[in-house]
Amino acid sequence: MRTIKRYDVEFDKLFADDISLYYDIATKYLNLGTEDFTTAFETCKEAWVLADRWANIAANAGKMATMEGTSKTDLKDYCHRKYRQMQYIHEHCRMMYRIGENEIKQQRYSGQI
Repeated sequence: MRTIKRYDVEFDKLFADDISLYYDIATKYLNLGTEDFTTAFETCKEAWVLADRWANIAANAGKMATMEGTSKTDLKDYCHRKYRQMQYIHEHCRMMYRIGENEIKQQRYSGQI
């Protein structure tokens, strides 16, 4: 099983649960096989939910930065990077699922299943 190496970043402690989910989804994504479209579908949904969470956090970066005594720009950039990675995973897994689903349909139509 492949895993993604975790590097501690100053903001990670602010979002410990979200970071754990981020690395869980990233690990699932790294271990997806080309024919594992059922897991791709589940990973797609999980990544979408987490992308939305990071987008909401980024939207509130100003308030959070003030409370934590840090730079709004740095916090917003950090959140945006996490959001984009989850968005990429979501999009790629969605494509994998669609391709796998189409293959199953073709097999049914051709009588292979």
